[in-house]
Amino acid sequence: MIGSGKTINIKQAMLAAFAALVVVTAFPGVVPAQQSIEKAPEKATGQTRKKLVTAPAMMVVTAMPEASHAGLAMLERGGSAVDAMIA
Repeated sequence: MIGSGKTINIKQAMLAAFAALVVVTAFPGVVPAQQSIEKAPEKATGQTRKKLVTAPAMMVVTAMPEASHAGLAMLERGGSAVDAMIA
């Protein structure tokens, strides 16, 4: 335990974290954070076949054209991929 003067190795810490994950996923009703209002899944929007596109330098792909334009503008101004993702 941390603060008790005992030392634990990384294997023990990983095992404890894995055990906690198993408990949380096996018994979701036990953990209050897991109690949420269940919603119906989204309806499928279908698939649209698109032509393969390649780019020699950079490409931004999103579900919304406005977001793609914002990401591309960020890259053109010298931003990084992370900046484009946030834009």
